Amino acid sequence: MIKKVKSHLKRKFPAFYQSYLAHITKQKQMQRFEADLDNFKRNAAYSQKRFDEAYEAYPMLDDKTSVTPIEPHYTYHPAWAARILAQTKPQKHVDIS
Repeated sequence: MIKKVKSHLKRKFPAFYQSYLAHITKQKQMQRFEADLDNFKRNAAYSQKRFDEAYEAYPMLDDKTSVTPIEPHYTYHPAWAARILAQTKPQKHVDIS
């Protein structure tokens, strides 16, 4: 029965159907994000405290993929940065990446 309703909506109201599918996808992504965040918080309790509990999450729900293509410059910039740091010898270096 549900298959017939979905098929009817898909044929008669394609824009609505696509919106429905997008909504369901976002719901599932948000549930996975919340589960991952809970898991992260549980594991963080056993390690050094690095994050303030008051931070606000801005989830990028489309970023969790099984395959992520990379830009080649990401391979080269750490080597460049290491050379600069070796030359300048700063007292302190903080890498935010």
